[in-house]
Amino acid sequence: MARRRPQTFERWALGLISSIVIALIGYQLSMARLDARLEHRQSAVADLLSKLNPQATTTPTRQLTPEEIRQVREAATASAAKRKADDERRARNAAAEARKNAAWEKFFTPDRACNYPESPNRVKVCDAREAKLREEFDRLWASKNASPSA
Repeated sequence: MARRRPQTFERWALGLISSIVIALIGYQLSMARLDARLEHRQSAVADLLSKLNPQATTTPTRQLTPEEIRQVREAATASAAKRKADDERRARNAAAEARKNAAWEKFFTPDRACNYPESPNRVKVCDAREAKLREEFDRLWASKNASPSA
């Protein structure tokens, strides 16, 4: 087997530079192709949107009158107030649910045999006991926490 003669530095550098240039040209071409595809898809989406809602592209925008501006502001304020009331109601409900769950944890403690059931039959017995106690707890909770207005 004949040994290859080492290239000169100039030939090696020329080969390296030409490889880099070819790689850059390939990269630029693939990026140009991707840009063209993206532009094509964007124009297709724009065409589809204009077909679905032709008024959106043909209706000119107009200035709102002071009365309309006032109505929009009132609607936004009312919406914000409703959202705030809903958030407060959800927070109250979550707090009540947390209190109820904490009371349930104090009311119900599963037997040791229910924590580590040895058979499917034991699981059924434990589930039935828990369901019975849960009904009793819910009845007691409802009578204790009945609202005066109801």
